[in-house]
Amino acid sequence: MGVMKIAGWIGFVVLILTIISSSIAIISFIGSDLSSGLIVADEESNAPIDVILFIILIAAFLLSMFFLYGFVKMGQHVKSRLLKNCAWILVSILAIMIILISLGFFMGGSSDSTKQNDTSLTKSLIILGAIGAFLIFVITVSTLFYVGMIDAGQRIKFARASGITGVLSLSIIPILSTIGLTVSSFGALIIILNPAVSITALKAAYITPAVINLLFGCVLLTFMSLSLLSASREFESENKNVSQTVVSTHGYPAQQLYNEHNSGVQPTNQQYLGLQQATLQPVNAQQSNYQ
Repeated sequence: MGVMKIAGWIGFVVLILTIISSSIAIISFIGSDLSSGLIVADEESNAPIDVILFIILIAAFLLSMFFLYGFVKMGQHVKSRLLKNCAWILVSILAIMIILISLGFFMGGSSDSTKQNDTSLTKSLIILGAIGAFLIFVITVSTLFYVGMIDAGQRIKFARASGITGVLSLSIIPILSTIGLTVSSFGALIIILNPAVSITALKAAYITPAVINLLFGCVLLTFMSLSLLSASREFESENKNVSQTVVSTHGYPAQQLYNEHNSGVQPTNQQYLGLQQATLQPVNAQQSNYQ
């Protein structure tokens, strides 16, 4: 089984993990209590959910690294440096994110909640600037990656659909995420000013963009996985009929004849005649059966 085929099936596993983790997060948000416009979190009751989400997230990231490595192989086969290099960069980004998320999870659990926050405004702005620059870098690399996928669509099925869906998602998901954050902020303010406002309606307004983002992500993962399986059929299944079959032709193996032909060595006429006779034997036998 080739690398791209394995990566393609891993893509469907990542899709399932994404649906499970997103569903848990949405259900947890729906069941949360919005008091004075803020989510009141019970740390003890949410601890098991946080651990489950952390495990699922790390597993999905690890699988996604091999999933993206499949596109490195795809870029090598279609001679696309853009696709191959961008895939390598995305794999590296996932590795960095796994380290940062793990550190944040374990250090956050051991942090002292009574510790005073001495972070200055300058430090906060530096942190926000670094996060913004990192996001811009990721979006730029992802855009180039999807452009490479569109270019690979000339030879691989579903690659063009993956690239187009990816570019659309990069355009739409930030907008929907901004809408969700805006609704959440204004919803908190509205509840403070008017507690009689329906909390359920505000939750629905916040969850709707998240669900749309999830649908875009599911469609994108499906197309990308199908493109890897298509690339596997195109490139990882070729040169098997001749190179893996050995037929004895006048004591001269067809495998050796095939290798010498690729290396430029010219076999004798008798050897070619033997290969021709061995190839025609099944045809002659089939004709004799009809007679």
